[in-house]
Amino acid sequence: GARRSLGRGQGSDLAGVPGVVVVRIHEIQDVGIDEHLRQVVVRDVIRDALKKKPLTRDEVIEAVKKVRYVKDNTILVNLNDTKHFKKNKNGTYALA
Repeated sequence: GARRSLGRGQGSDLAGVPGVVVVRIHEIQDVGIDEHLRQVVVRDVIRDALKKKPLTRDEVIEAVKKVRYVKDNTILVNLNDTKHFKKNKNGTYALA
């Protein structure tokens, strides 16, 4: 069938129709987790792991993944934030 776009406010007319799910993008964004908040949480998990002792890159990734399911790159981007973490000469990471 042909698709037609719904004008502003028309989506609510379909809300009562069985089998129709109306999704409003601005509502999803309000409920969704902001990317900045997601990084704050990852940074806090890294901080907690490094409070005990300096860890290697792989040890940090392993420690974070025990708490949060995130990609390695997300962890590494946070780990390279020099305001919060530093890389020691022996290759381990510690709190800055």
